[in-house]
Amino acid sequence: MRNRFFYPVCNRVVERHELVRGFEYSKGKFATFTEAELHAIEAEANKNIDLKEFVPVSAVDPVYFESAYYLGPDEGGEKPYRLLAIALAKTQRAAVAKLVSRGKEQIVMIRPYRGGLVLPTLGKGLLSECPATSLNRKSTGTSTA
Repeated sequence: MRNRFFYPVCNRVVERHELVRGFEYSKGKFATFTEAELHAIEAEANKNIDLKEFVPVSAVDPVYFESAYYLGPDEGGEKPYRLLAIALAKTQRAAVAKLVSRGKEQIVMIRPYRGGLVLPTLGKGLLSECPATSLNRKSTGTSTA
């Protein structure tokens, strides 16, 4: 199997090495990015997990979990990691969060698991069916946590 890129203006196939990544910001004007610039943007986005609210662990049925990842602390982040793991375990709560991975925003949960933390990604169906989180409602200025 092979992908081919066809450029209809010149009526020819464009080779992969001729392609550039970018977007058209105005008619006929383009902003292009190097692979290094794209990698830097993606790497920066992948470093943060934005906690939105805390819900009971039982509020989200595991049927909505797509995949799970074990979380570990970054260098110097051992104490906050441990405090979050203990707090979530003692209160039997999970953190609903957003993160950017591979250029896509995902809804995830951070749950206590065997003295540490696990991060299951959540399926899209959760936002339309589960009332446990406010991520699928318009903001009213109040929190359900």
